[in-house]
Amino acid sequence: MRRREFMMGVGASMLLALTRSISQVAIQHPRLLISGTDPFTGLPLLKTRYAMGRRPSDDMEGWALSWQLTRQEGFAERALAAMRAGHITKGVKPSRSWVDYARWSLAFDWRDNPAHPHHGGRYGVLVSQFHDQDLDAFDFHRVDIDLQQYVPLPNRYRLLAVRAAAVVTDSDANQHVPFYFQPTLGGAQTLRGFREFRFRDQSSLLFSAEYRWEAWWALDGALFVDAGTVAPTRRALSLGDMDVSYGIGFRFHSNGAVIGRLDLAFSREGFVPLLRFEHVF
Repeated sequence: MRRREFMMGVGASMLLALTRSISQVAIQHPRLLISGTDPFTGLPLLKTRYAMGRRPSDDMEGWALSWQLTRQEGFAERALAAMRAGHITKGVKPSRSWVDYARWSLAFDWRDNPAHPHHGGRYGVLVSQFHDQDLDAFDFHRVDIDLQQYVPLPNRYRLLAVRAAAVVTDSDANQHVPFYFQPTLGGAQTLRGFREFRFRDQSSLLFSAEYRWEAWWALDGALFVDAGTVAPTRRALSLGDMDVSYGIGFRFHSNGAVIGRLDLAFSREGFVPLLRFEHVF
């Protein structure tokens, strides 16, 4: 079977399961989110994770988020100090590493439980504009799209989870996208059968599907397949050029949240075991 035929078959199967489930799931009003990475978004979920010992990063954004979760003034003071230190004083030339940016984002979330979803979905888009204030060589914009849907099957202990994600960067003539802002594929969250950051370019496209079932009250099994590709431009992205990884996974969870997962992934480059304390999506 050719790779293109395989991908078309997977897509048709997911579409059929989604169509059959529409009449079985009660429609819920979506929750409007500002951003999936914004400190003011999803606080109940983040507070639960914080209580489990999963701390934000040790930087300005992480301190701001920790202040939102705990209201401890020490975190607010550290975040403000970092903001003041990073601000460019009037009349002083910025360093070569200074890149100003603005971001706009919008997401609709109607999952029944964001920490351990069984039905619903989350559709989000993030638009970023970057401006090089020194070299005038790295002006570009980036668009991130992430679509997730959870389809319960007739047996309430089974579901199909699907995800489609795309990242597109674009720059004007004589401008470039720094490599550390280019999208990557590979690792625990994307193409799980390949090492971290295995593929990198200016645009990326990813599809993931998981068939999940409850093996025990605290353990779910999962069969998964990931397919993705990168390209120098949006128009160059092609379903025929996708790399595929697949495997079996185990999700350990409490009554309301995923605690950890073990994924055993395979690809043309071999076998990759992944133990992570976060959900894949």
